[in-house]
Amino acid sequence: MNNSEIKEEVSKKCLVLSSGPVPVPEHPIVEGGGLRCWGLAKGIKQNSPSTDVVVAYHESHLKGVGTKKHQGIGVTTWSMDSIRDLLKDFDSVIVSYCMGDLSTVVADSLRPDQQLILDCYVPIYVEVSARNSSDLNQEYYAFQNDIGRWAHVLRRGDLFLCASEAQKKYYQGVLSAVGRLNPATYGTTMILVVPYGIYRDDSPVARHNPIGELTRGKRVKNILWFGGIYPWFDLRNLVEAVAIVNHTTPVKLIIVGAKNPFNSHPDFLRRYDELVDFIKSKQAYKELVVLQDWVKFEDRADWYLNSDLVVVVNKEGEENKLAWRTRLVDFMWANLPIVTN
Repeated sequence: MNNSEIKEEVSKKCLVLSSGPVPVPEHPIVEGGGLRCWGLAKGIKQNSPSTDVVVAYHESHLKGVGTKKHQGIGVTTWSMDSIRDLLKDFDSVIVSYCMGDLSTVVADSLRPDQQLILDCYVPIYVEVSARNSSDLNQEYYAFQNDIGRWAHVLRRGDLFLCASEAQKKYYQGVLSAVGRLNPATYGTTMILVVPYGIYRDDSPVARHNPIGELTRGKRVKNILWFGGIYPWFDLRNLVEAVAIVNHTTPVKLIIVGAKNPFNSHPDFLRRYDELVDFIKSKQAYKELVVLQDWVKFEDRADWYLNSDLVVVVNKEGEENKLAWRTRLVDFMWANLPIVTN
């Protein structure tokens, strides 16, 4: 049987590997990667109830004993020392192809009869290129080193998951370039479009009004930015645009979670520092913008439902064309008016 075929009678045990924590009770604060892994695990379990699905996150995030089972899904941790032993018991393993040493070790450790499913929802080649690093020479050197590892992992993959039709076309090119699309695999289904982000079983409910507390009940239109600030977003122009709107319509720009606590990359931290400095550069901006730390995942509806609209402003380019903005789908779950490009 071709390893690219997902069938319940073959994939009895499936392992999903995450770098960051997943939304179990002891981890109320999570980020996109962990949510993606949890979403994949839940989807597999719902579509194949007899499959034993386990999610593993890095042991550095473990709190106390840790949840062992949540919503029918097994939960455990991994480390570089334990990962090879963990892999042995599973028929299928899902991991991102661009998680550094983890991806490489997984690709090299699996037996031929074990299915490797690579999650490609982050178009990493484009994402790294769009970072506009302060040290372009170092970024380019690291990129050249990484593309060899990514290609190595992709060549071992049996099935590839992406998040949109645009990504599917993109990865058809990537897989052709690394030799995974070849005479032996031509005509087989290797790439599946697997988006995520909608929580159909849970309706958004606001239990508190944190925005009202921050704005002290002032009668203004509350414009929400929710989520991390990364190099491909355009926050400076957003602040300037909101300041112009404020001349005729009183507004507040509420920026929630600008600094991702799970991302310590210097270029990402620099974007946050630049934004703070820009806001401080004018008194009008300081009065207009409210910065709020990363919040609990379960509390996001409090912010969504007490805002008037939500914005995501992206820099134009290939990254914006190919990226899957999980936050946008979540905003749709809350039925929010969205302004984006």
